[in-house]
Amino acid sequence: MRLAFVVYNGLTLLDFAGVFDPLTRLRTMGFVPNLEYDIYAREERVRSSEGASNTSPARSRAIGSSRMATRSPPEA
Repeated sequence: MRLAFVVYNGLTLLDFAGVFDPLTRLRTMGFVPNLEYDIYAREERVRSSEGASNTSPARSRAIGSSRMATRSPPEA
């Protein structure tokens, strides 16, 4: 199973974590061992509404007409 998370400027950390945590736990708890995910963002640096920022992931790919950055999960 492959998931995509989209982050953007102004997204609250709670909104992101509220979806990210339970879905990625499906893999770490062994329910979906082949779960993979990417995190997408339009900008190189994304800042949450609380002021936390995340820099661009290591790789990027073109999706449609927008350039989106992606990050794969760390190896378990």
